[in-house]
Amino acid sequence: MLLSDLHIHSRFSPGCTEDVEKICRKAIQRGLYSIAFTERLDILPGDNPDESGYMGREAERRPYMAIIREKYRDKLDVLYGLELGTPQFNRPYVEDFLRQRDFDVILGAAHHLPDGRDILSLPFETREDVDAALQAYFETMLGVVRMGRTNVIAHLTYPLRALGAFSDSVSLDAYYPALDPILKTAAQRGMALEISTHGLRNWQQSLEPDAQLIRRFRLFGGDLVSIGSDAYTVEEVGAGVEEAIEFASEMGFTYITVFKNGRAEPQRI
Repeated sequence: MLLSDLHIHSRFSPGCTEDVEKICRKAIQRGLYSIAFTERLDILPGDNPDESGYMGREAERRPYMAIIREKYRDKLDVLYGLELGTPQFNRPYVEDFLRQRDFDVILGAAHHLPDGRDILSLPFETREDVDAALQAYFETMLGVVRMGRTNVIAHLTYPLRALGAFSDSVSLDAYYPALDPILKTAAQRGMALEISTHGLRNWQQSLEPDAQLIRRFRLFGGDLVSIGSDAYTVEEVGAGVEEAIEFASEMGFTYITVFKNGRAEPQRI
């Protein structure tokens, strides 16, 4: 069984300072076969779509990662990826950006709402706040999937990370009307659903999304899943991957999917 982590950040992502080679060495130590450096590019509304500053780092990143891939190619399959947040907020910018670049894997994500607010920074003070944020988030995430320029749905239940204070009352059952179009569209487009291990390190203490959402994805014909830690530190690299593979198997999947040059490659569980 091959172990892969397709959602890792390094110093080329905003908010992360970790060294690429330290991450590679940790991945090898943990027995990983492949990892994807999915540096974060959030597209925001307005005249400055790359407010997070990814483009300022990319000029160094591209040649540097080519060297890293060659250096570790006999020990670790290093994939060149991107976590692309809300690309629908500026479609012409994103289409031009992607036309000029090649990535092994692109994760589709939503970290911001259409008004530019960071989802995890919203003032979750009442149950009404939670409901409004979740509805807006799922609508935004549907836009990500409908644009169709990504391979994987990253951390589908992302807002739950900030909802520990509502842990006794938050249930996604009421949001299936908003979630189902996301899952159905992703399945129809051949996208993978990420099983994120981040929740194992959060108040949830569980993998994301839960079994019910994965069953619904399968119901709509979804047959691809990938695994990602969303690591921002060296110690988080590969964390929970074995648990995620076991979970995928329990959900009826016989393969975990990695992507190379934008193409799905199955790895038998």
